[in-house]
Amino acid sequence: MALSPFTIAAPDYIGAGWTVVVLPQRRKAPPPMGTTGRLASAPTPETVARWRRNGGNIAVRLPSTVVGVDVDAYGDKVALDTLSHLESKFGTLPPTWVSSARSIPSGIRWFRVPAGLEWSDVGPGIELVWWGHLRSRASLASSRRHGLSMARPERRQRPAPARRA
Repeated sequence: MALSPFTIAAPDYIGAGWTVVVLPQRRKAPPPMGTTGRLASAPTPETVARWRRNGGNIAVRLPSTVVGVDVDAYGDKVALDTLSHLESKFGTLPPTWVSSARSIPSGIRWFRVPAGLEWSDVGPGIELVWWGHLRSRASLASSRRHGLSMARPERRQRPAPARRA
């Protein structure tokens, strides 16, 4: 069995009720055909066992009750301007978990939502990650590594406590 992020982390995520998807070693994409998007089906236990033997990176396919707000705030990206504009218009996002291989404020902010909603991207530098997303961008898998960040491990930041007025 190949020692890889998928091999190591898949049993824990499956045990917690998540659907796992293998990705190429040290990459964020592409996922196997038919494993993402509205029409995707969950991989069979036999498929997961084969992926574990072969190794690779790990992603999870989100349930319909979770959405991620992926803020790319590095380099010349304009995500912080977009986020500031949206928060001034609709209100500040509530405290939540953030996962990122980069420093905060870049990262995916994770939220529980009512089941069955459909989402579209909200503006430059911000992408929404959700169950119907065609690409596997879900990055909850803490042992995932990708080539774009020189294989830095992803980390999670706990939500800050809500401020009292």
